[in-house]
Amino acid sequence: MSNDEIPVCRLLRYTNKGVLHTVFGYGGFVCIMLLFEISFTLMCIREMINLLPFFAFGVGCFTVFSCVCIINSEIDYCSKLSWVLLAICIPLAGGLLYFYSYFKISRRREEHKIKDISRSKLYPKSHFCDVIEELKENNDDIANLALQLNQSGEYPIYKSCKTEYYSYGEYKWHSLLLDLNNAKKYIYLEYFIVEEGTMWGSILDILIKKAKDGLDVRLIYDGNCELSLLPVNYPKKLEALGIKCKVFSRYKPVVSINFNFRDHRKLVVIDGNIAYTGGVNLADTYINHGTAPEHWKDTAVRLEGECVNSFALMFLKMWHCENLSQGDELSDVYHTKHNCCGYVIPFGYSPFDQINTSVILYSHILRNAQRYVYMMTPFLALGDSMLRLITSTAQRGIDVRLIMSGIPDNKPMQALSETYYKTLLSSGVKIYRYKKGVVHAKMFLSDDTKAVVGSVNLDYRSLYHNFECGVFFYKTDTVKDIINDFSRTFTICAEVSCDNIHHGSMISKAVGSALRVAAPLM
Repeated sequence: MSNDEIPVCRLLRYTNKGVLHTVFGYGGFVCIMLLFEISFTLMCIREMINLLPFFAFGVGCFTVFSCVCIINSEIDYCSKLSWVLLAICIPLAGGLLYFYSYFKISRRREEHKIKDISRSKLYPKSHFCDVIEELKENNDDIANLALQLNQSGEYPIYKSCKTEYYSYGEYKWHSLLLDLNNAKKYIYLEYFIVEEGTMWGSILDILIKKAKDGLDVRLIYDGNCELSLLPVNYPKKLEALGIKCKVFSRYKPVVSINFNFRDHRKLVVIDGNIAYTGGVNLADTYINHGTAPEHWKDTAVRLEGECVNSFALMFLKMWHCENLSQGDELSDVYHTKHNCCGYVIPFGYSPFDQINTSVILYSHILRNAQRYVYMMTPFLALGDSMLRLITSTAQRGIDVRLIMSGIPDNKPMQALSETYYKTLLSSGVKIYRYKKGVVHAKMFLSDDTKAVVGSVNLDYRSLYHNFECGVFFYKTDTVKDIINDFSRTFTICAEVSCDNIHHGSMISKAVGSALRVAAPLM
């Protein structure tokens, strides 16, 4: 069936997208209220300083105290610098914001809910101990990694799982439509971006039919969609059609660090037996359909078998983050043992976790590489430790290569990314620009045996602030497909040298330098 023959459902007469909708819609209201709140707070502080001279001395002492606490904290050095500058440039407010963030004042309720869910009966059943013993006999390195990731009890390692890799978003889309049509029990979807169009419309058409057939159909999308893509009442439209829908962390006109914590995951779970993840959102841009001038290079993976339990767990935890009284348990599903080689570790990350799975996986690959490490990422906003790890890997003779966009879809972020190029190039890292357009894939590949595909960018937001997910592959057939995809992609890339680092003007360079200071707080 061609793209034109695929049934498409639309709930809106037009797509809520563009500057005018953002300015005059819900996003504009939120921005105006936030500006009013910030202005009023600063005015109150100014008046207090004018009326009470001793208050200025107190503010100065508090600023010094804040800077001392920041410097002695355990956060990354780049983050320390950003917080210190904020505390000095915005006295009192900057320090208060740091302590507000450090003590997780606005996150206590959500964090408590996540922990309550973790203590419930949502744990997947697996043959974890047997797999670990098998790995220890052959490779202690991977066994230790698996044990470390499983400390939270939620990300075990699996074998005998069927995996499939999609080198472009459109390939994932067509496969997903087939699986959705064959769903028998339930369909769970969790995405950062949902936009009306051919991709989402074709999926929605199936979801409506499945909901009418009595299947449990649920959707979670991030609150950023309400700023420019979907109306605030969109969940009610879906629920009227039988589709349960929740919006994660709606933007509210109140100053809060929760603005930073977004649900950046892209995952689908079907009947507890099939799962999808990767970088592809539910919008036409990601499948190269429509009028976008740039070609988008995005990737995804399909998993089948017991490993799908981990993704079902991630979804249910997010679903019940707002209401624990509806607690679900993972349904018992018979998982076929596929005759497939290798191991997989589905993983997730949230800013509430004590263990940063994304950093652990990326660090493991870089530290243990013997021959090469290849990476794809849309953006770079690296902390001191990750930057040092990448450069030191290249300096010890490992072939480290990085593929990024040739035609940026976000020019400020591209300018920020380019501020790291000189340091990376001087250490021996090879950087490539994708000549056909935008790279949105988030992938690592190393030594023909290890790979990661998921939603995690190499920036502060993905590594520390957002809810993310992905899959670590070890010696699976999927790794061979990823190797071939990297090889093909290198042939349509242009290598970056010290002479052609910057795409933009001097203003663009200045913007990139300024953003690098603020990146840890963004």
